[in-house]
Amino acid sequence: MNEINKDLVKRVLGFAMLNSTDEEIDDYVLSLNQVVEEIDKIQNLELDNKDILFSPTSNVNCFEDGLTVEKIDKEEVLSRVSNREADYILVPKVIE
Repeated sequence: MNEINKDLVKRVLGFAMLNSTDEEIDDYVLSLNQVVEEIDKIQNLELDNKDILFSPTSNVNCFEDGLTVEKIDKEEVLSRVSNREADYILVPKVIE
């Protein structure tokens, strides 16, 4: 990737209509060049013979035992509620 310099940072700041001091611009240049270096490291990795890793863990659902549970019908639950509006149960306001 190309190196980021003061002129480029000033140009981008101009597009965004932002003003910065020379010290801030120097900090931006330094930080953005560090980001570019890290991106270059990633782009230079040899990944052709590597398996794709979707997740670093196995993501096994330890709560699922394969059994189905009988569920209560929504209308049955709502018919037991005294304070409701459409498909929602109205509860007292707790937080002001």
